[in-house]
Amino acid sequence: MEYALRPVSACFTGYRGNKFPFSLQEENPGLMRLCERLEAAVHSAANDGYTDFYCGGAWGFDILAGEAVLRARELREGLRLYCILPHEAQARGWDAGWRERYERMLRGCSGSRALSSGWTKSCYHERNRYMVDRCSRLICYFDGQPGGTAYTVRYALQQGVQLVNLAQEEL
Repeated sequence: MEYALRPVSACFTGYRGNKFPFSLQEENPGLMRLCERLEAAVHSAANDGYTDFYCGGAWGFDILAGEAVLRARELREGLRLYCILPHEAQARGWDAGWRERYERMLRGCSGSRALSSGWTKSCYHERNRYMVDRCSRLICYFDGQPGGTAYTVRYALQQGVQLVNLAQEEL
């Protein structure tokens, strides 16, 4: 599978569902605003010439972002979604609803790659670095909480990647 170079590639990072300040249940106003902002960020990136989007596939923000790219692809020819998974069994143990959305996203993406056959202590950081190293824009939801999203935002800034933070910016 061939992946694009940095100038036309963007990636996503954000929280799993339990870290958001609002519920990820359908019809929740906070979720609806986030999805609108994700759609706008993807279309803005496409307007700026971005064609390739990298998603880590975790439940919560990653899946929401992947779904936004798949919807945008219906309106814009040439957009591609690549799912970069930390390990092959990432969705094991998820509730059925998120697992179904994950599998639908994988079926619809342009390509996927698991970086490890099984969980390792560093597999999520490796996945995040892999995506950032291939991108020039990071679209994220980061409100300052510690964890993998904070790590990825810091790493992206160190690499000179443009940050679009949906927790702070109005699009």
